[in-house]
Amino acid sequence: MNLRKKLYFVAVAAIIIGTFWYSYEKASSAELYDYIGDEVWYVPAARNVLHKLGVELHYVNETANSEGVNIIASGEMIKGYVKVSALGLEFTRPYTRNVNLQTPAILSKLGIRVEFIPINQTQPSDFDEIKYKIEIIAKKYNYTYYKPYHNFDGVYYEIPRENLEKFVEEVKILEGVEIVKGFRYPDKENIQNYLNTEHPFLAKDIIMLGMLIEDKPIFWRLPGLIEHAIINVLVFLATYKISKSYLAAFIALVFSAFDPSCMQRPLLRCLIYTWHSSRQFSCTS
Repeated sequence: MNLRKKLYFVAVAAIIIGTFWYSYEKASSAELYDYIGDEVWYVPAARNVLHKLGVELHYVNETANSEGVNIIASGEMIKGYVKVSALGLEFTRPYTRNVNLQTPAILSKLGIRVEFIPINQTQPSDFDEIKYKIEIIAKKYNYTYYKPYHNFDGVYYEIPRENLEKFVEEVKILEGVEIVKGFRYPDKENIQNYLNTEHPFLAKDIIMLGMLIEDKPIFWRLPGLIEHAIINVLVFLATYKISKSYLAAFIALVFSAFDPSCMQRPLLRCLIYTWHSSRQFSCTS
């Protein structure tokens, strides 16, 4: 291998490794130590799926040497009931999310009557009393951080690691609560039950792989960073195989490696996107 080829492959390796390292440093930075973008939906959904499968996650606040634990009301909170009448038939169903209490105009034109019966939200929630009991237990075990949730019934605590199991055992005695260890949830309505079933599970499955290491932002993102590096290699190899041109392969790699949209796309979509890019560059070389 002559010097020119050696320098070429050094440049290719530098782009792949360099973009991975830069992305890793950015993804693990303090300014991004929380949910960003669609992580607000995908990460809680992945956590909820793992919880339903019986997988116990862990998040460690290394500064305080404490572990995170979410205590949430078990089951879904009914916000009210919707009564639908049409063709002499009538049925009533509960709803668990805030809804527009007006009947859609198109339903009225079709002779369908929809009546919303909200539950009086000014009444104190049963969870308020439970929350007080949890606070007493958390103080007993010297909690280091506390966050109440306002859009669903739940609280988040960080408990010293040496006290965590005792804390969990005492909280389990309380009725009507569910314990989900790991990072805190985003404060979104019904997020503790959200499974994101309207989208394929591939992206969430990949996030779960990182969460099995630890439920913290950098591990949510690490599988995606590895995907991006692998895609860069595949784009380079595929373009060269199609075009037999080192220049076309290098150009395709540059576009793949430095395209920020690839970091935000699920694996399959990004593969298709970069594959088409590589074909375009190979055809023009």
